[in-house]
Amino acid sequence: MARYHIVSVLKRAKNDPLLLAADDYIKRLNHYRQSQFHVVKPSNIKDEEENILAILPPKGLLVALDERGQELTSLALSQKCAQWELSGYNDLTFVIGGAFGLGKEIIAKAHFTWSLGKLTLPHRLALVTLSEQLYRAQTILRNEPYHHE
Repeated sequence: MARYHIVSVLKRAKNDPLLLAADDYIKRLNHYRQSQFHVVKPSNIKDEEENILAILPPKGLLVALDERGQELTSLALSQKCAQWELSGYNDLTFVIGGAFGLGKEIIAKAHFTWSLGKLTLPHRLALVTLSEQLYRAQTILRNEPYHHE
């Protein structure tokens, strides 16, 4: 069964409501897939990239979140997740960059580049959206009612 890793460049503030919401969705996601949340402290893009690369599992699938990526519906995301898992990857890693996005090396290594939409989102809100959509994808794959509540 594939493990999910969510990597985000951000300052982790105690009792931040958006981070608490993201943590809640990641806990829910753990019901379906072992999931870990990794925080990379903001700095310059080169250091952020090195720190992100150090976290990546060696033979996993990398999904870079970037405004230039492909937009997906929730249903399409669930289908992608199913395809990725069936492709034999033990680790699926989703990465949200810092204030200046992701470095070129991470974008080049990515198996897929995903855009959450044309809006610029605060990183914490992007994290909530990512974690909720991954949870939603798992409920869609199991025909559970969450997607249409």
